[in-house]
Amino acid sequence: MELLINNNIIQTEIMLLPKGFDRIKNILMDKHNKNIISVPSIDDIFHILGDGKGISFIPKSNKNISLGKQHKVNFAIHHAPFNIGVRV
Repeated sequence: MELLINNNIIQTEIMLLPKGFDRIKNILMDKHNKNIISVPSIDDIFHILGDGKGISFIPKSNKNISLGKQHKVNFAIHHAPFNIGVRV
């Protein structure tokens, strides 16, 4: 939870649409001291993450893994340490 509370959350506009993400936003609203920022594309997310300016929930795909390596982004563990499901 500390990771979520202390970092900007960077998502694409489309990723912010699912109802599951609303649950995350509502849970964090009381304690979150950073921003939930929407950007136009996944490339923008990786650019921002590569600069160390936030965290993101991104779909696991070969394209995203290769973009992460290109931008030198650290991936978290495969299963998040909290119990919030986000379905698209």
